[in-house]
Amino acid sequence: MKFASLKLQLSQVKEASGGTDCNNIRAIENMLQHAIVQEEKFWAQKGHQSWIRLGENNTGYFHAVVSQRRRNNQIRGLLDYNCLWVSSH
Repeated sequence: MKFASLKLQLSQVKEASGGTDCNNIRAIENMLQHAIVQEEKFWAQKGHQSWIRLGENNTGYFHAVVSQRRRNNQIRGLLDYNCLWVSSH
């Protein structure tokens, strides 16, 4: 729930300020990142329990978990000090 409300708050601040309120945007993004880390910890604990129960021989499960983690950890771009989104594409 906190994750969804922070994403909504971030989009509202970006829309209201035209993306120029860098300090507020960064503060919300930091809170959002913290919420993501907390959610990842929660699911890692749940996943570990499943991993023990399913056993290490379930390679399909292992590869699905690794693939999802790679997608989540991928950096798609960065916000520079001028509030401009910079990406390689």
